[in-house]
Amino acid sequence: MLEPKSGSFRSLRVLLPSLAALAVLSAAAKNSKPEAELSDAILAPRPAGGEYFGLYLLGKKVGYAFSDVSFVPGSKTQVRAVSELMFKASVGKKVSERFHKETRIYAAKPGGRLLSFAIEDRGDGGNQTLQGTATSAGIEVIQKRPGQADQTLHLKATGETVEDADQARVAIRRNKAVEGTILDGQDLQDYRATTTLGPTEQRFVRGIKLALHKVTTVSAKENVPIDAFVTDKGEMVEMTLSSTMRAVSEPASVAKSLELVEVFGLTRVELPKALPENARKIPGSFAFPRPERRGQSEEHDHRRGQSPRHQSAGAENRGR
Repeated sequence: MLEPKSGSFRSLRVLLPSLAALAVLSAAAKNSKPEAELSDAILAPRPAGGEYFGLYLLGKKVGYAFSDVSFVPGSKTQVRAVSELMFKASVGKKVSERFHKETRIYAAKPGGRLLSFAIEDRGDGGNQTLQGTATSAGIEVIQKRPGQADQTLHLKATGETVEDADQARVAIRRNKAVEGTILDGQDLQDYRATTTLGPTEQRFVRGIKLALHKVTTVSAKENVPIDAFVTDKGEMVEMTLSSTMRAVSEPASVAKSLELVEVFGLTRVELPKALPENARKIPGSFAFPRPERRGQSEEHDHRRGQSPRHQSAGAENRGR
C-alpha cells in the first residue's frame, strides 16, 4: 500500500479551505445577476433606503412624500418601487388629510413588466386598498373598502415596465430621453409619460456647490411638466411643479413635521366685485371688465380701434 508523502498531505490540507471558499464563490457567481441582465432602473445610483421630501405649496409645507426603488427583499429577479404621499391642510373650516401609498413589483430585467401592485388610500377622501395582479393578458384588481363587499375589477394589460418606476434616473444613466407608460394609481388607466434631459445646473446644496442634472417629466394625464434636480450620486434634491408646488429633499423627521396651512388663503384670487348669482350655478359663467393698466394712454387704445370708455375686454371664467 502506498503511503502519502507528508509534504503533499500538508499542502492539500492547507489548500482545502481555499478550495471550499472558491466553490462557494463559484456558486454565488452562478446565482448572481450580471449587470447586462438588470434594468437601468435598479442599476442607477440612488440613496439606500429611499428618500423623503417636504411638500411646499407657495412656500408653506402641506405634506411629505417618500420614494424608493430596490430589489424585493431576498430576490435579485424582482424590483419593488414604493411611493408615499401625505397631504394635510385646512380647507375653509375643515382640515383635509389624505394618505396615498403605492407598492409596485416588476421583473428586474431590462423592460421587465409590472407584475403586481398594492395601493392604499386613507383620509377624508375615503379609505380603500387595491390589490392588483398584472399579466400579459390583463390586470385583475381586488378593491377593498370598509363596510363594503370586495369588488373584483378586470382591466386591459398595461404597458408599464420597470424603467417607468424611475424615468428620471434612467434618463440620466442613459443620457437620453425616456418614454414609457404609467398605470395611474387613482383611475387605473395607462398614460404615456416622457422624461427629457435638461442642462446641468450649479446649485448650493447643504452649503456645497454641486452640479445637478435637470430632468423634466410630463405625463399625458396632467400634461404639466415636473422638473427634478439630481446629483451625480443619484440624490434627488428637489422637484418643482409649475411655480406653486415644490418637493424638497429632507430627513424623514423634518419632512413629516407639518404645519397647518389654510389652502384657500394661499390660492385665493381677489375679484373686483361680488359674483352674480348665476355664477354660483354649475355650469355657470361670469365676466368682469379688465382693469386698465397704469400709464395706458387713450391714444394707444384708439390705435387698437377702441376708446377707454368702450373697452370691455372682459376676462371670462366658466364653472364646470
